[in-house]
Amino acid sequence: MKSLSNLKISTKLNVILLVSIVLALTLPALQFLDMKSHMLADRYAKTKELVEVTYGIIEHFHNISTDGGGIIAVEEAQKQALETISKLRYSEKEYFWINDTSPRMIMHPYKPELNGKDLTNFKDPTGKALFIDFVKVVSSTPEAEGFSDYMWPAPGASKEEPPIKKISFVKLFKPWGWVIGSGIYIHDVNERILDVLSGIMPKLLIIMGLMIFFNLKITRDIRQPILQTAKTMEALSNGDTSVEISGIDRQDEIGTMARTLQTFRASLMKQAELAEKERRADFDKQEKSKRMDEIITDFNARIHALLNEFSTDTISDGITSTNLNSSINEVNQYVLRTQEAIAEATQKVDTTMNTVSDLVTSAHKIGEITKLINSITSKTNLLALNATIEAARAGDAGKGFSVVANEVKVLANQTAQATEDITQQINMIQQVTNTTETAVDEINQSINVVADSAENTKNASQNVLDSSGEILEWTSRIRFAVEDFLRKVKSV
Repeated sequence: MKSLSNLKISTKLNVILLVSIVLALTLPALQFLDMKSHMLADRYAKTKELVEVTYGIIEHFHNISTDGGGIIAVEEAQKQALETISKLRYSEKEYFWINDTSPRMIMHPYKPELNGKDLTNFKDPTGKALFIDFVKVVSSTPEAEGFSDYMWPAPGASKEEPPIKKISFVKLFKPWGWVIGSGIYIHDVNERILDVLSGIMPKLLIIMGLMIFFNLKITRDIRQPILQTAKTMEALSNGDTSVEISGIDRQDEIGTMARTLQTFRASLMKQAELAEKERRADFDKQEKSKRMDEIITDFNARIHALLNEFSTDTISDGITSTNLNSSINEVNQYVLRTQEAIAEATQKVDTTMNTVSDLVTSAHKIGEITKLINSITSKTNLLALNATIEAARAGDAGKGFSVVANEVKVLANQTAQATEDITQQINMIQQVTNTTETAVDEINQSINVVADSAENTKNASQNVLDSSGEILEWTSRIRFAVEDFLRKVKSV
C-alpha cells in the first residue's frame, strides 16, 4: 500500500477509471463466455438427444427385423431405416450420417458419393482422420458414445469455401455395428454471440465514454484545487500572507481545507503583526534607552555645572532680612496705591454707568414722543385729505380752503420726514448706549479682578514678610547642605 501513497491523485483516479473499464469489459466478456458455454451445452445436449432419437429409430427397425424377432428381413429393415434417417433434418440443414466401425460410409445425405467407401484415410484439412476418431470414441467408452470435433464443409457450401469447425455426437448401435452421428457447426454460436455483442458494444462504449468524461471532470475538479491549495500552503510556509485562497465556498473536503488555510493565514498575519509590534517595541525601547542615556549624560553635566556654581558661593549671604523687609514694604506701598487708583476708577465707572442709564431712559422717552408725533402726522394727513375732498365738493367757494388743506398736508409730510430722521438718530444713540453699557460692565468686572489680585498680593507680601526669617534660616541650611554635597561629590 505504500506504493499507492507515492502516486499522484490524478494517477490514482486514472487507475480507478482503468479498473472500472476493465471490470466493465470483463463482466460482459465473462457473460459472453458463460453464454457461449450454455449455448454449446444446449447444442451438445440437443445433438445428443437427436442422435438418441435416431438410435431409437434404428432400434425400432432392428426389433421388427428377423434379428430382433420380427418378420422383416434384416436387409429390408436396414434399408427402411437408412431411408428414414436420410430424410431427417433439424435446424433446417442439420442431418444424420451412419458409418460402420471399419470405418466405411453407409449413408450420408449430402455426400452420397461417400456411401460404401472406406473412410480410413479420410481426413479434414488439419490432417485428422475423423472417422477413425469416431470409431475410437465409441470404442473407448462403456456407453459406446461421445463427442468429437473436426473441420467439415458447411451444408450447401461450394468447394471453394473452406471447412469450418464442427462438433459431432456419435453412438454405436452394436447389433448392426453402425455408428450414428450428427454434428453442429459452432461458428453460428460465435456469430450469435457477436450479434449480441454488436448490440451491447455501442451501449458499453457510451457507458465507458461517460465514465471517462466524468472521471476527467472529477479529476480536474479535484486535481486543480489541490494543486492550488499546495501552492498556497507553500506560499504560506514561506511567509507570504498576501496569497489568495480559492475554494472557500466549496462544501466538500477541499472547501474545508481552504477554510482551514484561511484561518491559518489569519493566524500567520496576526503573528506577523505581533512580531512587527514587538520589533517596533524593541526599537522604541532602544531609542528610549538611548535617549535616557543622553538625558542622564546631560543631567550629569548640568548637575556638575550647578555644583560648580554652588562651589563658588552662588548661594551667598547677600540675602539679608533688612533687604527682604525693605523690598516687601515697597511692594505693600505699591499695592496700597493700586487699591486707591482702583477705588477711584470704580467710582468713575459707576458715574458713567448712571449717565449711560439716564441716556438710555431719555432715548426711550424720545422714541415714545416720536411715535406720538407720527400718529399726529398721520391724523393731520387724514384731515387734510378730508378737507380737500370737502373743498372739491364746495366748488369755487371752497378753493381757498383747498389751498390751506394742501399746505397743511405738505407740512404734515415734512413733519413725518423729520420725525423719521429723529427716529433713526435715536436708534443709533440707543445702539451706542447699549454697547457702551456692555463695555462699562466689562471694565467694571476687570477692575474687580484687579482689585482682588491687589488684595491677594498684599496678603501674600505680608505672608512673605512674616516668613522671611524662616526663609533666611532655611537658605542657610540649604547652603550648608549644598556645600556638604559638593564635598561628597568631589570625593567621588
